[in-house]
Amino acid sequence: MQQKTLLLQGRRGERGQTIILVAVSILSLLAMAALAVDVITLYVAKGQIQHAADAAALAGAKAFVESTVTSVPPTDPSFATLQTIAQNIACPDATCSSGYVGQALSQNPVSGSPAVISSHAYDFTIPGNPRITVSLKRTGLPIFFARIWSSTLASVSATATAEAYNPTPSAVNGSPIPIAPQCVKPILVSNTGAVGISSPFVNFATGVLDFPGTANTGGFIGQEVRLSFNSCTGPPPVTSPCVPYFRQLVSGPHNFCSSCAGPSQYEQSIACCDGTVYDFSQCGDSAEGAATTFNSPGTGALSESATQCLIHATGDGSGVGQDALDVNDFLTKNDPIQIQAGTYSQSKLGVGANAPISTSDSIITLPIYQTVSGTLYITGYLQVFVNSTNNSVSNPTGGDLDVTILNVAGCGGATPANPSISGGGVTPVPVRLITPP
Repeated sequence: MQQKTLLLQGRRGERGQTIILVAVSILSLLAMAALAVDVITLYVAKGQIQHAADAAALAGAKAFVESTVTSVPPTDPSFATLQTIAQNIACPDATCSSGYVGQALSQNPVSGSPAVISSHAYDFTIPGNPRITVSLKRTGLPIFFARIWSSTLASVSATATAEAYNPTPSAVNGSPIPIAPQCVKPILVSNTGAVGISSPFVNFATGVLDFPGTANTGGFIGQEVRLSFNSCTGPPPVTSPCVPYFRQLVSGPHNFCSSCAGPSQYEQSIACCDGTVYDFSQCGDSAEGAATTFNSPGTGALSESATQCLIHATGDGSGVGQDALDVNDFLTKNDPIQIQAGTYSQSKLGVGANAPISTSDSIITLPIYQTVSGTLYITGYLQVFVNSTNNSVSNPTGGDLDVTILNVAGCGGATPANPSISGGGVTPVPVRLITPP
């Protein structure tokens, strides 16, 4: 009897232990859940800030392309000026509150707020390959469990480096790396047949630019020229030298087409965007006869109508709907090249008349060709802004294009030892993320 009483008393002493164990378990589970939330928050924020850093670095590299600094050697008198223009386009102040880098940060928030620039640096020591490194930090991240151990709020950081790549300097060093941009127009520009302008654009033997720099220092950048179908015979316009071109036979697919695109493959390849990179044999690899393979039939009127569709112009001449380019301040005051919105861009972007815009359908990339002993070689690319289409005395059937040269990229006639690179864009000077050595 006494033993039974003792057992009952012992059991009464154990009452409530289960509740305590459950309470402790619940607290442990809550702590683990809070810790998991903290880890996920930091993991997501880390991915977001790296994405923001990548976007900011690529935006900064795009500024190199638009400043045209990649097409100018360090020995050119305009090189220092173009460096300054590139930096002002990318990040005009220490915090990058504006410019391309600032725009990229505002469009790529980290946990709901933009990251802060902790540092950014430029590297112009590699000719043709300027680089920008951007370091970001995001402080004050929302955390839960970690606050028990520390009153300090969490933070994440990331760094990214991007470059703009012009193949010309690699050709100078004897190892040309050809490029393969997208949406290249099948308007092949002659490397040697220019009238009223120094030529060739690209030295066939070496791939270097024979006349680099800006138009006011004897170079091509900012130079207005007339592209004329087949030849430049007859009196060229007083304000514009002439460069002949002919048409390349092309096939699809063609994307992003306007309703005004013509029925032929050639017209659609101008007015639309080819879905694949332009990786035609180049830099010494070509073995195609120019006369039989590339010169498509018909008059230059097809180039004229298709280009008008591309640039949203309602006819020949300027001021008929297309965007406009102003290079005067670029050449005289060292300011960035200005693009002013035409009526189409005004409607599409919701901006006023002649409002400045950062890109335009009038900016296109054209192959540069040279024929040697009956064989055609792609020796480089021109990036131009199409100002207008025009008929001329020398080419009454149409097809003349008034353009301004923005960039030149060359690799010459030497056989490349490296595969083509694209950078995933339409420019002949692609931008890409890199890992510095």
